[in-house]
This record gives sequence, structure tokens and C-alpha cells, in this order.
Amino acid sequence: MRAFILGLTALTLLAPVPAQGEEPDYEESDYTVIPFGFDLLPMVGTSGATPGDKVVRNVSLNLIGGYTAGIDGLELGGVFNLNTDFMEGLQFSGGANIVGGYVHGLQGSGGVNIVGANMEGIQGAGGVNVVGANAEGFQGAGGVNIVGGEVEGVQGAGGANIVGADLEGMQAAGGANIVGGTLEGFQLSGGANIVGQDVDGAQLSTVNIAGGDVTGAQIGVVNISQNSTFSFGLVNIVTEGRTHLDLWANEAGFSYATLKHGGDYFHGLYSVGVRPFDMGEGWSLGLGYGLHLPVSDYVRVDLDAMTHQIYRDTAFWSSRLNLLNQGRLSLGVTPMKGLTLFAGPTVNVLVSDYEDWGEGYPLGDSAGQIYVGQAVTTRLWGGFSAGLQLF
Repeated sequence: MRAFILGLTALTLLAPVPAQGEEPDYEESDYTVIPFGFDLLPMVGTSGATPGDKVVRNVSLNLIGGYTAGIDGLELGGVFNLNTDFMEGLQFSGGANIVGGYVHGLQGSGGVNIVGANMEGIQGAGGVNVVGANAEGFQGAGGVNIVGGEVEGVQGAGGANIVGADLEGMQAAGGANIVGGTLEGFQLSGGANIVGQDVDGAQLSTVNIAGGDVTGAQIGVVNISQNSTFSFGLVNIVTEGRTHLDLWANEAGFSYATLKHGGDYFHGLYSVGVRPFDMGEGWSLGLGYGLHLPVSDYVRVDLDAMTHQIYRDTAFWSSRLNLLNQGRLSLGVTPMKGLTLFAGPTVNVLVSDYEDWGEGYPLGDSAGQIYVGQAVTTRLWGGFSAGLQLF
């Protein structure tokens, strides 16, 4: 029995079907249309009494499984339905719906829906939906949705959505979304979003990867693109973006080396700071994000937000809270390629479990206090920064 069903499935998928984008008008062909058909199994029932590869059923009932050329109406199968050419209407089964040609309508299955050519409509499966050519509409699966060609519509899966060509619409998956071509729309997943070419829209996941440019946004822990309008994450890699090294200092005597990397208008900041020249013990690690606004080829304005954890104990590393949150506005002038001089005001908020400022700070212990609690002291003050940008 198993070999028999597998053989019929192979025959269904390998049967000649119209070219992608072309669909037959069965009323003008040599199909035989019957109002009703019933099968216990393929070739046990109506399909055994009629030339099954040329029969179209308006209503098809299959106790275990059935076999026919096409459906124009409704088909119900206890376990599976097999159609060699097409299905127009509604098709439901407990296990699998398999159509060698195109589908216009709705397929619902507890296990698998498979369409050899184009699909226009809705597929819902507990396990897997597969479309060999293009899909327009909606796919929902507990496991995986797979489309070999283009998709215009929405895919939702507990595991993964996979599109071989372009996607215009939305993908949402618990695991991963994969598009081989371009994306125009939105991807949301718990694991990874991967697009082979350009993205015009948004990607939201733990890992977002675009092989081309992103016109829109990437939001995740790791974002990778060729160029990006906006990438927000712990690690952002823009292969054709901006990479600079900022060397700068502030009014508190800290000197910083900051790696700046991002796209045309948005960048990430990764910073290390020290207080040299006997100005007081301390070093810091910082992370931030910023906006880059080019005024001309020689003038730019950056607006950055950074957080620095300052370590001021004798030990190299300390678990004590000493967090400097800083907003920085800087005007930069580029006198020569690879060198930009910048300076500007800063707004600083220090949240610390130290009661005093620490050695070498320019303000007294009580200055700038806006909150003094049992555990932390918060201080606010204005300052300045200046430095140079290399590369």
C-alpha cells in the first residue's frame, strides 16, 4: 500500500503541467467533468471506473485517499488527496493534499500541502506547505513554508519560511525566514532573517542578514548588510558603510578611543577610555549609537548617545555601579581626506553607588546632584568634548 501511494504521488508531481504563469481552461479541453466522485483509495472507486488523468470533479469525497486530474469545487480526504493537474476551490485532508499543477483557492491539511506550479489563495498545514513556482496569498504552517519562486503575500510558520526568489509582503517565523532574492516588506523571527539581495522594509530578529542594501531598518543582536539606512543591534556590520576611529577627550579628563561604524546616517559606537597624566585613577568601556548628518563634503554634524561604565577602584575590574550616560553633539570639519576635527557640547548623567565624584573630577562632591538615595547618587552636568576622527 505504501509503495502504491508513493508511486501515485510521484506520478502526480511528474505529470506534465502548464508553464509557470499559464493555467489551462479545462472546459475547453478534453477533460471530463463529473459532479461527484468517491474513492476509498486511488483506483478503488470513481477513479478506477473513469480515466482518472482526464476527469474533473465538482465534489470529491475520499475515505482514505483519492486520485483525479482536477477539482472544480470541493474535495475532502480522510488521509490524502492527489490531483495531477489543478485544484480550484476548497481542499481538505487529514494528512496531505498534493496537486501536480496549479491551485486557486484553499488547501487545509493536518500534515502537508504540495503544489507543483503556482498557488493563488491560502494554504494551511500542521506540518509543511510547498509551492513549486510562485505563490500569491497566505501560507500558514506549524513547521515550514517553502516556495520555489516569488511570493506576494504573507507566510507564517512555527519553524521556517523559505522563498527561492523575491518576496513582496511579510514573513513571520519562530525560527528563520529566508528569501533568495529581494525583500519588499517585513520579516520577523526568533532566530534569523536572511535575504540574498536588497531589502526595502524591515528585518527584526536575533540575527538579520541582507546580501544587498537595506532601505529601512534592521533591529536585532547582530545585523549584517552591504549598506543600511538604520541598523540597531549589539553588533552591526555594514560592509560598504562608514568605519572611523575617533580620538577625543572631555572636560573630566577622560581620553577615549572610539570605533564608529555604520551606514550613511546611523552608526554604532564602541569605546575605551582612560584618565592619563595623574588626573585620577579610572578607565571605562562604552557603547552607543548615533546619527550622522552630512552638511557638505567638508562639514558634518553628529548626534551621539553613549553609556560608559567607569572603573575607578584600584582593581582592574569592579562590579560597582558607576555609569556615565552621555549625549554628545559635535560639529566636524574635514580639512583633508581621512582627517576630521570635531568639538561640541555634552550633557552628562552619572549614576553611581559612589558617594563622591572620585579623584580628579573638576566639580565638588555636592555639585550636580539631582538625586541622592541609599544606594545610588545621580548627578547631571553640562560639558564639552573635542577630538579628531581618522579614516
